[in-house]
Amino acid sequence: MANTLNLDFSTAVQQIAWVADGTCSARDLVEHSLSRIASLDPLLNAFAFVRWEDARREADELDAELAARGARGPLHGLPIAIKEENDVAGIPTQFGGGANGIPASHDSEVVRRLRAAGAVVVGTTRMPEFGIWPYTESVAHGWTRNPWDLNRSTAGSSGCPQPPSCPQAARNQDQLGLRRDTMAPGSSPWERWGSFRRGCSGGLEGAEPR
Repeated sequence: MANTLNLDFSTAVQQIAWVADGTCSARDLVEHSLSRIASLDPLLNAFAFVRWEDARREADELDAELAARGARGPLHGLPIAIKEENDVAGIPTQFGGGANGIPASHDSEVVRRLRAAGAVVVGTTRMPEFGIWPYTESVAHGWTRNPWDLNRSTAGSSGCPQPPSCPQAARNQDQLGLRRDTMAPGSSPWERWGSFRRGCSGGLEGAEPR
């Protein structure tokens, strides 16, 4: 059934509904996302790390869980990407640089909550080193390209965070994601892609509660 759906231009809400009613599976959505990443990321350089096999395994677990007990949460089966300033267990949190190669021991609180809601993390995405520039480029990893024109900038510091806010969204490499901007919180990256974002107030995202 998934091959009859327009996954390239469907919304997160549609995809969640399709998984819930059996029109497609979480594995279908994740395979589509990974296929787009494999095809397009060599051009865009949007992803820092891709969880190829872990994402597939987690999607299969979610499909089994849906059949046995129902949806885990409101994002059940949805592929998402995480800006590489947030810890994702098993992946180095590099903040756009190349110095840290030690994988995170556990998820940041916001990632943990996304997983608890049923989302599948397909990978982490590029940013300028330490988020200090309003464009996404670093000595370690090069430029991230605008999906509508590869000669143009994606801006930053969330130059490639997550749909519906970025190159991945524009080319449907994943469907939803987590980002944070201090350099251009209200405009620049979104202007470059013609995209929509919803932001929360400072202090309400990312950090683990104390």
